[in-house]
Amino acid sequence: MSRYDLKKSANHPNHWVVADTESGMMCTFVHQRFNDTQSFGWFDEPKTMNPTELAHTAREMADWLIKEHPEVLFD
Repeated sequence: MSRYDLKKSANHPNHWVVADTESGMMCTFVHQRFNDTQSFGWFDEPKTMNPTELAHTAREMADWLIKEHPEVLFD
């Protein structure tokens, strides 16, 4: 099973949701407007992370999106 799961948002048209199954972190963003619309949250109980760990986890998620699904991030 992949660490990340990318799906279209069921609640917001033209939005995507990517979930990190290891950390429980998720990111919602507008199609092809990742940099200026990303919003992070938790799909499960929040894990205790310091700011550096949070930033690292968000960066790994963004790196995976860039490598695997660049078409949903940028125009």
